[in-house]
Amino acid sequence: MRILPFVNYKLIKNNPKLIAGFSDISTLLNTIYEKTGLITIHSPMLINFSKITKFTVKSFMNAINGFPEKNLFRGAPVKVYKNSDSAVTGTLKGGNLITLTALLGTKWETKTDGCILFLEDVDEKLHEIDRCLTHWILKGKFNKLKGLILGDFRGVNNKDVYKIVEEQMKIKFPVVHCPWIGHTKNKISLPVGATVKLDTRSKKLEIIN
Repeated sequence: MRILPFVNYKLIKNNPKLIAGFSDISTLLNTIYEKTGLITIHSPMLINFSKITKFTVKSFMNAINGFPEKNLFRGAPVKVYKNSDSAVTGTLKGGNLITLTALLGTKWETKTDGCILFLEDVDEKLHEIDRCLTHWILKGKFNKLKGLILGDFRGVNNKDVYKIVEEQMKIKFPVVHCPWIGHTKNKISLPVGATVKLDTRSKKLEIIN
């Protein structure tokens, strides 16, 4: 977060590179997309490749090769918390909950209107996750969401994370849980800024462009 005021977004836009990572890197992934329109990748970092799974490699290679496999959830477990009668389409954004929450109220906060948002975190207590999600809700960041994807929240029951949202607002968008988003061995590589379609009936998250 400390480097955000010093990032030259014009230079990045004029010299596009593959920018990938996760966790604290969520700040850069989302901000670079917001400032430049370039799609970034929420993916493993170098340290994660020391002990890598076949699924993680396959998903990462799919990302760096331009997503020939359009269904980003292929091979991953998906649980539906809130159904939708039809598929929804929106801009995919998100990442680490604690990190992105810290950007709210700054000029680098993530815009969520019309988005399919994915969130994850690791080793945070439930009351801390509650505080962060409540901040998003009170600020109206979920009011115009197209969909919500809850990744892994290690150390916390994921259904309890969903209940935090459910108890505070009338959810009008589909919500799913995919445990292979976040600080996990099996990790999906996701395109931040891409247009995607979420279908709860088929449990698919498809990249459109």
